[in-house]
Amino acid sequence: MAIECKKAKFATEKDADFFIQKLKATSKRAKIPTSSYFCQRCTSWHLTSLKQNEWKEATSLKKQLESLKLAHKEEVKVLKEQISLLKQENTKEVNVDSRIKKMNNTLLEKLKTINRLRQDNKDLISKNIQLEKIVNNK
Repeated sequence: MAIECKKAKFATEKDADFFIQKLKATSKRAKIPTSSYFCQRCTSWHLTSLKQNEWKEATSLKKQLESLKLAHKEEVKVLKEQISLLKQENTKEVNVDSRIKKMNNTLLEKLKTINRLRQDNKDLISKNIQLEKIVNNK
């Protein structure tokens, strides 16, 4: 599927080169195209004012850039997956932490109950002793 380019398009190399010759003869622009090239993105011919070696270098740099973009896109994808896994692990840890807090609270409540029962038991023993003294003194 061809992608739309914003540059001037020519159906053939011959058409593009003819237009370059026409510009050289009639244009008053400071920069005039010197060659044409085939664009694989839009499957048309475009004009460039870059010299052949500059154009090759620019094309090479564009390819490197595309390769880097693709590598970056893959790295971002991997990082997003890792973030998702870390979030899941964090959620599990938060759930575990929450359960531990609940268990600690329950344990504290049970310890309070045990301490109250111990105190109640001491009170009962003390009252029992007092009652025995009263009964024995009569």
